[in-house]
Amino acid sequence: MNKYPETVKQEALTYYESGINANKISETLSISKSTVYKWIKEWNNAVPNNSGLYLKQLENKVKRLEGIVEILQSVDCTANSPLSEKLAALEQLQGKYSVHMLCEALKVTRGTFYNFILRNKRNNTWYSKR
Repeated sequence: MNKYPETVKQEALTYYESGINANKISETLSISKSTVYKWIKEWNNAVPNNSGLYLKQLENKVKRLEGIVEILQSVDCTANSPLSEKLAALEQLQGKYSVHMLCEALKVTRGTFYNFILRNKRNNTWYSKR
């Protein structure tokens, strides 16, 4: 049971192909988000791998890799440096990049990074306060 005309569906998919997200499409066309997501899913399954979804995934991967290159260019250490040097470099860039990207760039587990930031040895840990 499709209560929307095919022209509305095509318009929504055209918006999606042009890079507009599903929430904005939903607001613009006054359609529920679930309907827009359903149409996008059907469209992605019908189109071969060079579809809009695949292209968006590639664009996101390129953005992530560009961020990693920026991180590596801005720090004084490499991924093979000692952990203490990497953690100090990551701390300086903490608010500028996402934690996932920072840790991936210098090959540090996120748990280690969070332990360093939240439970560091600079007299503000629970243990030192106790």
